[in-house]
Amino acid sequence: MSDPWKACDIRGVYPTEVSLDLFRRLGRSVGSSLPAASRVLTAGDFRASTPTLKATLADGLMESGVHVLDAGQIPTPVAYFAHQH
Repeated sequence: MSDPWKACDIRGVYPTEVSLDLFRRLGRSVGSSLPAASRVLTAGDFRASTPTLKATLADGLMESGVHVLDAGQIPTPVAYFAHQH
């Protein structure tokens, strides 16, 4: 099993290396570390598991009081560009 944590994203085989539970806990953790009413932009690639994982991440973020903005499914370089700007 490889490490799913990368510099700017999380990658791994679903559901063995990345799971819905991981993404919900990640959303809650990130959301809890941000100031109240923060906004987080989510995006995903074109894999079949992406919509479900992204929705679960958003649920965890919103459970922590974070407003989630969804950029949809975009190529990884576009997500990196958005992160820089």
